[in-house]
Amino acid sequence: MAEQGRERHRRPPLVLAFMIAAAIADGTGIANYLTVVLWLKDQGTALEALGALAALSTMVYTATVGPIGNLAEQLGIRRLASLGAFLMAVSNLLMFFGSSRALLIAGLAFKGLGSAFFWPSLTSWLGRGAPPHVLPRRVAAYNLGWCGGQLFGLASAGWLFDTIGGLPSFAVYGIFSLVLAGGVWLLPLPAAVSASSGEQNLKPSTRNERLAAWIANYAAYSALFLVRPLFAPQTMEQLGLSATLAGWANAAVAMVQVSVFAWLGLRRPHLARGRMLVPALLVGLVALLVAGLVGGWWLFLLLPAVGFMAGATNSTSLYHSVSGQKNAARGSGLHETVLGSAMIVAPILGGWLAQHISYDIAWLYGALVAMGALLAVLGLRRAARGRPAKV
Repeated sequence: MAEQGRERHRRPPLVLAFMIAAAIADGTGIANYLTVVLWLKDQGTALEALGALAALSTMVYTATVGPIGNLAEQLGIRRLASLGAFLMAVSNLLMFFGSSRALLIAGLAFKGLGSAFFWPSLTSWLGRGAPPHVLPRRVAAYNLGWCGGQLFGLASAGWLFDTIGGLPSFAVYGIFSLVLAGGVWLLPLPAAVSASSGEQNLKPSTRNERLAAWIANYAAYSALFLVRPLFAPQTMEQLGLSATLAGWANAAVAMVQVSVFAWLGLRRPHLARGRMLVPALLVGLVALLVAGLVGGWWLFLLLPAVGFMAGATNSTSLYHSVSGQKNAARGSGLHETVLGSAMIVAPILGGWLAQHISYDIAWLYGALVAMGALLAVLGLRRAARGRPAKV
């Protein structure tokens, strides 16, 4: 008992630890991404090459996060999370010395690989020993952490770039990643739920629930990664917004996400288990249709709608990915694979549609994805009523 007391005293509370770790990892990650874009632009890199290079780490991440998630529980989630943060530090170190394109590419690849080690390992902590009424709060803390980290990273990256330059900025991010690599060992590790208590406290998500959540989340993040690259240029071209105002308007999506994460996790945890999937998809679908068919100032409807949709579906997807699972890292790896796929496909295809056809068609593509996801979710729920649930 005395040893347990010292353990509690020595390590930070679980929820706070989740928030800090996720904030550092995603804050430095998004700041790194923005700094890469700004530095390449300063070097006169063509737009097509800039986009491909900026997406490289996401491609590596998406290709590796699933297999790594399968192994995380066997190899040790704390060990792999620390290794992932260390690889992120190596990535930034390579970029710091990135006077050549080869070093930059290597750094981006290490960033994607490090993220693939880190995120499934961190999220597998969420489901350990968490009964259904506790898990949504852990998910909310995790989501608030990474989303808050993104807001801080986006706000500080440009300032740091202007103040000390692109390459020195990577050194700063590398230092934060090294701190994270060591700090992971201070994270509390909840005891795994025993077979006897697990039956009472944890109700494993069914296959249909997980699949519905992943499909809905893919649609939501497709919409989100249409808004991020397309909203600002369209409103600047067609509505005359300044770059600053368009940027702040785009950041409003993340602010809505933060609000939804807090609301679902802290105020309405029972809704985080799937009741919001259909309403969220409907809200996003309507906004995307209005953007594609009407446009103009109605484009601003996308900001709260897509933020709400992504916040709701991501909470549900992460909940079902780790809820009561024996290998939570595998489930969280699949959750992250879905996100990564949307982050690659949507901006590439949406950008092509916007450039070669029109912005309207890009938004209608997002609406088509949302409609397909809505029909799939409804179909899975209907099918689940007619047969025994499988976990």
